[in-house]
Amino acid sequence: MNKSDNRKVNKLNYKRIRIILLACSCLTLIYLLNTNTVTSQGANDMFSNLMLDTKKPLPPSGAVTISTKADRETEDLNCAQEGIAHDDHDDHSNCGTEHDDHDDHSSCDTEHDDHDDHSSCDTEHDDHSSCDTEHDDHSSCGSSDTDSGTDTEDHTGHNHEIPDGKTVFSLTNEERLKSNCEHNMKVAHCHDCSSSVGIVHVASNLIIATPPAKPLIEISKIKRIEVDDSVETVGHITLNEDKVAHISPRIEGTVTRVFSNLGDKIKKGDHLFEIVSTEIGKATATYKRAQSLVRLSKKELNRAENMKKLKVTSEKEVLRSSYELEQAVIELSSAKQQLFILGISNNDINSAKSLKELSQGITIIKSPVNGVITMKHAVTGEVVNPSTIVLEIAELADLWVWARVYDKDIGIVLRNRDGLKAKKTSIQIAAYPGKKFKGFVDYISPLIEKETGTLQIRITVPNKERVLMPGMFCRIILPLRQHSMLAIPRYAVLNDGETNFVFVPFGKNSFAAKEIKTGPVHGDYIPIKKGLAQDSKFVSKGTFLLKSEVLKDRMGAG
Repeated sequence: MNKSDNRKVNKLNYKRIRIILLACSCLTLIYLLNTNTVTSQGANDMFSNLMLDTKKPLPPSGAVTISTKADRETEDLNCAQEGIAHDDHDDHSNCGTEHDDHDDHSSCDTEHDDHDDHSSCDTEHDDHSSCDTEHDDHSSCGSSDTDSGTDTEDHTGHNHEIPDGKTVFSLTNEERLKSNCEHNMKVAHCHDCSSSVGIVHVASNLIIATPPAKPLIEISKIKRIEVDDSVETVGHITLNEDKVAHISPRIEGTVTRVFSNLGDKIKKGDHLFEIVSTEIGKATATYKRAQSLVRLSKKELNRAENMKKLKVTSEKEVLRSSYELEQAVIELSSAKQQLFILGISNNDINSAKSLKELSQGITIIKSPVNGVITMKHAVTGEVVNPSTIVLEIAELADLWVWARVYDKDIGIVLRNRDGLKAKKTSIQIAAYPGKKFKGFVDYISPLIEKETGTLQIRITVPNKERVLMPGMFCRIILPLRQHSMLAIPRYAVLNDGETNFVFVPFGKNSFAAKEIKTGPVHGDYIPIKKGLAQDSKFVSKGTFLLKSEVLKDRMGAG
């Protein structure tokens, strides 16, 4: 492709870029009017400026300076005094150099691109060896630089090179002021070239607005916030095993009736199920015999004492009767203790009705705790024994969360174990988005789990509302230590795909893009690790407007 074709393609690209920028700017004006950010007169002035900018070709660097109508009129007056012609001329008949898209070139002495009439041109279109003037030098031309025959992104002689290892965001102010552009001024101060070194110049009315309008660009000062160093991990919810009861009979028997079902809320003392056991029958019979023997021994002792008073019997007979009573009492106590061992309560033993049922081997198993039945194996007719867990009753007011700490975080967690136990841990469940549950770490395992290679941490979480359930997976944030650090609002931080950066003041009505290093987001703020110092100022509003100006140079190059 020859140079003429290249220039045509570049012009077409410029026109496309102008259309895109004009559409974006118009949408921005509509939004500002709807939000009462600018007045109608201000919007008219800005729209007029946009229309003037769309008629003017983009500068070689692709950087566009934000200006007002008054700034445009001043520029036109200066150009008129210096004898510089403006763009969009229809007559270049007296020009001694080449031009693009002219309607009349009959008197031109040099080559032209895309001419309708080349009958009088003295040179070939692709060969500029005999051209009276150089194509990059238009000092004697009656048209502006942007109307020359090299309407491309070639910045030969601009001296915009960025040092090795640097980006447009990491340049220092000294490096930005070091080089000059082709306009014989510092690149950072040139409205046409400053975007190549990350500098944006804006009109003053964008920073200071007349009430009730609000400025589009606002500047704030960095501040310190309190942040918690934390470790984020995952885990799952289980029952609080300290508040779980496994219900089993103390003797072997057959289930005859079941009084509760899975999920029922149970109170201490409620009937759970009934069993029939021969052992209970035998133990009850032994107890009743002991009772009878005690009653008989008491009567015998009373008779012996009365006989002694009448001097009918001896003291030895009284002592024998007293001994037999003591033996009967011991046997009764042993039989009663045996019933206790088999799970029979003292009230049941003292109740005649219950004692009658016990004699038949029938006993009712009662709940020892409050809670909910979480497991049930009780089936009528099933033979159960002390090794059989018939029911499980759990208290759900408190649950355990087991968190897994992976090897990369184990060290920092163990170093801060005391602070970890003293602070509330945040737990988030997918079933309740946006809601945080709080708990306390009460156990850190002394061993690493072999299967997963993780450190297990247990957190006790209150569950008074009964919204948490065992088996749920959760996201856990373990707080380690609290400290203050510099931070800025998260919306003030920009990214070009590789680098985080902000805009900072650079002289009057100018801003420079500055690279920063950030930490994890804390709410609406992002901690700054590097790039901004205490009391530094930064742009907190209007950052995307400035970003578009800096990246426009890349858009033009693409």
